Amino acid sequence: DCADGSISSTAADMCCYLRALLNHGEGLISHDSFNQLIEPIIPTGDDLHGEHYGLGLCIRHSSGNQVLSHSGGMVGYYADVIADLDAGLGVVVLTNGPGEPEKISQYVHKLFCSALDGDKKFPDFVEESEALPPGDYVGRYRSNGREFTLTSNGGYLILDLDGEKVKLEPRGGDDYLAHHPSFDLFLLRFIRKSISHLYQENDQKEHPKDEATPVLGAVYGGEVFNREGYTLPQVKENLSEWEAFPGHYRSHNPWYTNFRVVLRDGKLVLIEPFDSEELLIPITSKRFWVGTNPLLPEFVEFEIIIDGKSQQVNRSGGVYSRTFTH
Repeated sequence: DCADGSISSTAADMCCYLRALLNHGEGLISHDSFNQLIEPIIPTGDDLHGEHYGLGLCIRHSSGNQVLSHSGGMVGYYADVIADLDAGLGVVVLTNGPGEPEKISQYVHKLFCSALDGDKKFPDFVEESEALPPGDYVGRYRSNGREFTLTSNGGYLILDLDGEKVKLEPRGGDDYLAHHPSFDLFLLRFIRKSISHLYQENDQKEHPKDEATPVLGAVYGGEVFNREGYTLPQVKENLSEWEAFPGHYRSHNPWYTNFRVVLRDGKLVLIEPFDSEELLIPITSKRFWVGTNPLLPEFVEFEIIIDGKSQQVNRSGGVYSRTFTH
């Protein structure tokens, strides 16, 4: 057995583990070994893994306190633990089903730290950041093949496509879901700078809201829409052989079942089933790094080209086959 997932545990068991961390491993490992365990080694540069990654623990500082944490999960269940060494406080959240236990654990940590400090006003639980005013996006958007119009009504964005109107559902930042058959595969992502801005390091997952920068356009899969009166800066870089790679690929992996590859503005983009996107960085003519973060080793390699289409993708050692869906 190994500790990379599918460990059967309980909240009580995890509290015993957290208590061992809060006691600096007393009676289990030496003082020097514990210090080695919590030594910051690798800067993470993201919000998920704290400030540094140590020997199997995420390490960060919160209000001056040294905090250890780690999340995890498998198909159908997710978990997160926090050990605040200075406050002597441990938090464990176990969920059966999809969700983001990190949001709950971080809130509980803040809540109890406030109580320990004697604060009379507890922090609010903010599940999602508020959407920007709908007027930020209002206008006509055109791609090479079609166009749509956005209007504002009662605080909501309304998409008008060929006279059919649907309300957009905010998904964080400048990302929206349109409940319309023509937009049922991907999120509609509004862009405030250049297309390449989507793929800046540490900015792939959530696009920051910036009211001072106007919305220049939108992307949907491989399609680029310019907002009327604006033009998205674009840089064409694609090679003709890349046209064999876009498509929908599946495997029997229950954790990572499928992904799509699109060609957008001359660049290959991998879109995951949970809507995040990664730019594919060429290594060879058929092999690409996934994303711009140099610390991540993920790659894809397109294989078996038949009739100008790749039939198989090796994604970091896992085989995915082209599926003939749109």
